[in-house]
Amino acid sequence: EREREKERERERGEEIAVLGTIMTYIHFLNCALLTYAPLVIIYNASVLGEQRAWSLCASAAIFYVTAQFIKMILVATFVEAESGVGFDLVQGVLGASISVVDIFAIKFALSYDIFSRSNLMFPTRILGCALGWAGGQALVLHTFPLWMGARKTEFDWAHSISSVQASVNFVLILGFVRSVWLWNRRDIAGSFVYAVYALLSFYIFLPVLQSYLSLSADVGDGVILSFNIILAIVYHFTTSLVQSYYLKTR
Repeated sequence: EREREKERERERGEEIAVLGTIMTYIHFLNCALLTYAPLVIIYNASVLGEQRAWSLCASAAIFYVTAQFIKMILVATFVEAESGVGFDLVQGVLGASISVVDIFAIKFALSYDIFSRSNLMFPTRILGCALGWAGGQALVLHTFPLWMGARKTEFDWAHSISSVQASVNFVLILGFVRSVWLWNRRDIAGSFVYAVYALLSFYIFLPVLQSYLSLSADVGDGVILSFNIILAIVYHFTTSLVQSYYLKTR
């Protein structure tokens, strides 16, 4: 009788282990869908999908990876390693300043398609560049952490929040690409340039504010995500209004 009871307990333990493994993969799948599905849906639902302009998105992703590699070299050369004590404003600003590389990378991504010679209208090029840049960022920054972290037996909301943040990043990137496109125009009025520089500076130095909230302020991940969502919406509509004003007055 005891042996039968032990056998039942062993079978129950195996069933619980299998169920736990299945649940971890389901959690990973949910996080992966939250991260990548919005980008795929936007691509297929937009003009990019109709014209099969995947090469523009792929080119932007390659430019993103190249820019991050250059930034890694610059950070390793000019920025001191984090001491772990807390938020360092000087080092944060210096590290964020290196993101100026992203401006030139997006400028080239808007102008050149590595794989084909496509004559797309500028709204389509802006969207394709933003999708490719956000897709490259999601692959580089989220794939490995999701695969290693979301499959753990202990559930953690951090991975779900990180997946939602990937979609928020796309909204920010779309506004940033639009700002770079405006910055690259040669017929912008003198006073109008300052607004464009302000939009570019906001995106470049936004990580400083995010770093302060996560390291120094007693704020949870959910509050930071909500704050980022609000900033992304405001930034997106601001860049859209500035672009509309430019198109009307040029």
